[in-house]
Amino acid sequence: MGLLIIGSPLTWGETKKYIRHVRQAGIQQFLHMYDTHKHSKDIALLWGDEIEYSAIYLDHSRNEARVALVASDLLPSLEGKGGFLWAPEFADHMIEGIPGEPFSDSITELLGIETFLKNRRECLSEALTAVNPSIIPLTITTFPRLGCSRFTEPTFIPSGDYGKSFFFPNDVINHHTRYRSFEQNIRERRGERPAINIPMYIDTDTDTNYFTNQQLIHNEPENPAKPGHIYMDHMGFGMGNSCLQMTYQAANLDQARYMYDQLSLIGPIIVALSNSSPLYHGFISDLDCRFEVIEQSVDDRTRQERHSSPTSFPNSRYSVIDCFIATDMYNDMSVLVDQESYDTLTCAGVDNILSRHIAHLFARDPLILYSNTLEIDNTASSVHFDNLNSSNWNNVRLKPPPHGSTGWRVEFRPIDVQLTDFENAAFMIFVNLLLRVFLDKNINLYIPVSQMQENFKRSFKKDSCKSQEYYFRSDIFTPLHSNTYDSVVWDINTIINGKEGIFGGFLDLIREYINQSDELNSEQKLKLVPYLNLIRDRARGQLMTGANWIREFVLSHPNYKHDSAVCEQICFDLMVSISKLSNHTSHNSSTQLTGNNFSSFFLIEDEL
Repeated sequence: MGLLIIGSPLTWGETKKYIRHVRQAGIQQFLHMYDTHKHSKDIALLWGDEIEYSAIYLDHSRNEARVALVASDLLPSLEGKGGFLWAPEFADHMIEGIPGEPFSDSITELLGIETFLKNRRECLSEALTAVNPSIIPLTITTFPRLGCSRFTEPTFIPSGDYGKSFFFPNDVINHHTRYRSFEQNIRERRGERPAINIPMYIDTDTDTNYFTNQQLIHNEPENPAKPGHIYMDHMGFGMGNSCLQMTYQAANLDQARYMYDQLSLIGPIIVALSNSSPLYHGFISDLDCRFEVIEQSVDDRTRQERHSSPTSFPNSRYSVIDCFIATDMYNDMSVLVDQESYDTLTCAGVDNILSRHIAHLFARDPLILYSNTLEIDNTASSVHFDNLNSSNWNNVRLKPPPHGSTGWRVEFRPIDVQLTDFENAAFMIFVNLLLRVFLDKNINLYIPVSQMQENFKRSFKKDSCKSQEYYFRSDIFTPLHSNTYDSVVWDINTIINGKEGIFGGFLDLIREYINQSDELNSEQKLKLVPYLNLIRDRARGQLMTGANWIREFVLSHPNYKHDSAVCEQICFDLMVSISKLSNHTSHNSSTQLTGNNFSSFFLIEDEL
């Protein structure tokens, strides 16, 4: 969702005049929050989720599926509906669902997560049905034919002033001024439209020059499409993707910094287990995750900054973190900072490590600015800090307490949204329990930042859950202040399920934690088993990831022509099949995806 402000956004030319002002004001706003809350402690581990739903129109008369551009008109009627919170996202077919109140720190509350998600989906489904019975809510990371001909309902043609895209109509963007201004200002700062190229899955009859030979692109002074790649040219190809995010409230600032680092370190493992997005722009890709598509879609660096400037960022503003914030020992990469911001922070008493993190965020330019926020009280508002913090899209995000009663929070951001409520619940439960184990045992997962970034690169690859190995700390029980470490390279099965004489595995730590808990009785403990079994069996390679399942569906479809293309019929059938999965009406076809424990109501054979 990001920072939503009502007002008139400035153009990029106008925004540039206030960059230093925004940075200075944002730092003062952070310092006010820091000074107010730096000694806060013993705050409960509240948490919540955000799921981005896609409104999909199913035209059964033509066997076509399209994204339904209804969010802007629908959201006012959803306000307060079902006790949930609803918010816009970048594309007008996306609707974000959020708990009306945060979840508590009770383990027993985890038992109701799947039912909670089911109720939220049903609430949205009822609202969409009232608009048009042919529109359904799906939890898909990306619509397979996003950017293809007639991919929207109603149909629009790319022709607007905002996107200057060959494929992506401006009408797909949500009506909120934030999103259209973001797209325009990213493109104007960059100096050209985004050039997104991701490797195409090459089959026997694949046309590897499909995009490079398109007439519109071919007429460009410099062809931005690469042979053997899927080409996209608009921010919406990335920000039109959906994810599952979780935000955790820490007991204090030190704990939040620890959580930030450890969640970053487990990120690649969770990504590989949850990958669910192999299809883009009507083709099968050689990636399983949305991350690199979004990374390229919002890259606002100029051509000079991307290729030759030693004083610019080496990566997009959507990227994996560049430094840890609880310790400096494993930060083995240079980090660009805004020096004025860094000096102001350190002079105000903020330690060097946290100052570097904030000044690193503030080295980016603010992308959007509203005329009514230029002059504000920095002790009463955090709008300029939030502006820059929320437009650095990293795999985790540290969120200071706003004006109110909440504590320091950490947002965990890398997971592709899953196809079913059961899967989404499983990942919410697994990450929640794993984080509790980390906090209970002071688990130490630290490896160098460079190795963590390499882990992420591996996790985005096709079939990364089975085909890749990952850097991992050999002894995760060493004290956090330890000055020595050894890293090993393990597969995901070893990390999750353990290997005799080597490592017990994350699930073993969770089992121990649950069995020692006085909060759960035996029956309640058993109800957690199906969700943890999903993680166990995906790590073993016995269950497909969402990406595996989607890829196999396309490759085995009778209309597939071994050309890497996802035609209208395949797309329609895929959306219908996913709808059946999400409504629990296709259990047989789900067993490869979720196993025999599709929900907690199925027979459980395993015991904790």
